[in-house]
Amino acid sequence: MFAQLAAAAVLAVLAPVWHLSGRAAQRLQLPAITGMILAGVASGPQALGLLSPAGLLGVAPVQHLCLSLIALSAGAELHLPELRRLRKQVACITAGVSLCSWLLVYCVMRLLAGSIPFMRPLAPSDAAAVCTLAATLAVARSPASAIAVLKETEGKGPYCSLVMAVVVVKDVLLFAAFAVNVELFKAVGKSADTGMPLWLLVGPIVSILLSVVLGGAAGYVLSRLLRMRHGSIISIAVAAVGPHSSGDGHGAAAPHAAATPRGGGLLRLLRHPSALRLRPAVPLLLSGLTFGLAELGGAEPLLACVAAGLVASNWRGESQQGRETAELLAVDLARLAPLINALFFGMVGASLKLAAVRDTLWAAAIIYFVRLGGIWLGCWLGAAAGGTSAETSQHLWMGMVTQAGIALGLAQAVAARFPLWGPDFAALLAGMVVMNLLTGPPLFKAAVVSAGEARASSLPTAHTELTKRGSVKLARDEGGDPRRGGSLSPAAAAVAGGARVPLPTIPILDAVVPAASRP
Repeated sequence: MFAQLAAAAVLAVLAPVWHLSGRAAQRLQLPAITGMILAGVASGPQALGLLSPAGLLGVAPVQHLCLSLIALSAGAELHLPELRRLRKQVACITAGVSLCSWLLVYCVMRLLAGSIPFMRPLAPSDAAAVCTLAATLAVARSPASAIAVLKETEGKGPYCSLVMAVVVVKDVLLFAAFAVNVELFKAVGKSADTGMPLWLLVGPIVSILLSVVLGGAAGYVLSRLLRMRHGSIISIAVAAVGPHSSGDGHGAAAPHAAATPRGGGLLRLLRHPSALRLRPAVPLLLSGLTFGLAELGGAEPLLACVAAGLVASNWRGESQQGRETAELLAVDLARLAPLINALFFGMVGASLKLAAVRDTLWAAAIIYFVRLGGIWLGCWLGAAAGGTSAETSQHLWMGMVTQAGIALGLAQAVAARFPLWGPDFAALLAGMVVMNLLTGPPLFKAAVVSAGEARASSLPTAHTELTKRGSVKLARDEGGDPRRGGSLSPAAAAVAGGARVPLPTIPILDAVVPAASRP
């Protein structure tokens, strides 16, 4: 216990350092994630030793919490009603890119298996798991990086809308495919010793269904919590603590405790406008709880968190309440992003096996180029099948390259799930992800400019009035309504001030993703 507390204290000190390292990397025109990972490497057991291997193991729950929120954020970015207009093109391009990149990376991993050091001694079933999981993670993309590029270029148009739709759908499907892979390989590993009973065939299906049900329930609860008004939160809190906070000392809670001043200091604290600044803790804690329950119940934790974000963001569809809920969730996730990114990517760097990265860097470079070829071929086939215009499809592949947090997060999940070869696998994937992270954003930016959609939105979008109304609601929720003498939050002020929203499918993200947090 003492070792865990000491590691947690060191982590609390290192988190701001990792965040500042990301900011420094941005000043050098590098992705922030690169700076955080390098700072994590310097802090880890293979450099300064500020975090020992035992310490990293002790703070593993923190990494799981970060993973759960990353997965929830991926699900929350998929807005189902807004995909209907592009559903045929999105379906064809998503299928083309996913299948082509998966097949090509799987084949090259099979060819390289005898030359990659950590794969040589593996049993055939484990080697197949490495190849399949590497091919699956090659499908991953980074929605946050795409949003940052579109914000920088003020990109708007058919090309930008199509790329964002494909990126978000592809990453949500990625989590489902990852869960299927992991469950199947768990079943295959057990069958090698015990045969293949019926449960080993049905178990993966049950696990995935349980993940979806658990995540759906968590998403419903999250959507209800996000819609709670200030008074409702106070009423619930006072009702819970009323017997202990009554001013008369008799221990009886008044029926309308929220309306009386007898709650003492706690009630005044709950009524204070700054109390609602703790609202981002709601999705953080709920995602962590969902992750833990899924692990205890034998479900897939990351898939459950993706389902929770998907349901929370789409529960009410296109209704006013639905849009407000999606906007509130986006604001809360954006506020959490700097801390979560610093913790997660710093810990990824600290846990990297540098020797494995060095030994597999050549293989990562080969996989990087093969993945590029798969993306280009998949975009060409998918655009042709979906009837995408030549102007849009010409640069489509350039928007599908970047990888970041989702790919690294899943690689870390593999490292934890398969300790025999997982850490070396994570090191191999880290090399590929960093290459994609360095080259992807410049390629996408060049594609937006070439498509003629950079700085194209000179007028407010159709969502502007709705978003302005949402900003007033956000101000009221945070106690900053200017009509009452308060001030708007930075996110709400940006929207209320007439800021343009370059993404018609995810309007609130332009206002809440600051340039400083771009990957």
